[in-house]
Amino acid sequence: MTDRFRRQIISTMLLGLIPSMTAWSAPRGRRALAEGPRVSADPAVVQSGLGARWQAAMSRDLGWAAPITALASGLILDQLEQGQTDAGLFLSHPKADALDKQGLIYERHALARTEVVLLGPTEDLAGIQSETDAGRALSQVIAAAGAGQARWAAPEEGSSLSALADQLTNGLARKGLGNSPTRTNSAPYSLTTLAQMTGHTPPAGTRIWRLNDPRLSLELQVALSFRSRHPAGNLLVNWLQRPLAMSIVSKLHPAWQRLGKG
Repeated sequence: MTDRFRRQIISTMLLGLIPSMTAWSAPRGRRALAEGPRVSADPAVVQSGLGARWQAAMSRDLGWAAPITALASGLILDQLEQGQTDAGLFLSHPKADALDKQGLIYERHALARTEVVLLGPTEDLAGIQSETDAGRALSQVIAAAGAGQARWAAPEEGSSLSALADQLTNGLARKGLGNSPTRTNSAPYSLTTLAQMTGHTPPAGTRIWRLNDPRLSLELQVALSFRSRHPAGNLLVNWLQRPLAMSIVSKLHPAWQRLGKG
């Protein structure tokens, strides 16, 4: 059987053109294959254009494309835990390990990696010019913000960037010192990813502070919800690891660096 013929058969089943087979194989209450799995994806996947490119290629290759909803990675993992989404495309997050150990997510694979960068004012207000340890640099930034010498824009709660900042600063980022009345109008320090910066340059008065710390990267991972178990979930995960999907990741370098074997 040729690959093309095999894809046609799979696509036909997924589109529901063999309703009797679909009805026979799907357990009661399980959504039909033709609906496609629901996918929640980190905003970096959407903002970089990776999600849209994957959807277009999926539509050509499989005859359907999974709908994607942007959501912070921590919230995606909450949805996977509760079965409120079928598949998640999330960035490295400690909750993923916990759910994996509990068996609440499965078919978890790393697909790509994106670099985390520190944006900040062009002036070295936090004294991090020669710093190469990301944890110390962020701690100095937060301390400077607390003293009113700089501004710190904390990552969105529930995001992988928030979890990473908390990990690097041993909880200081989570506790936060707040922004005391500042004596400067300079741009705030903030964390972002190269994926989220795709097609954008730092705003005026802002620069990237490169710390050259290998911990400043996040993996893009995929996993399925045990409580949802959509019948096309495994097909989706398999497709995301195949050469076509991986070639799309490669075309978006340096925003993304492929990790898959496809």
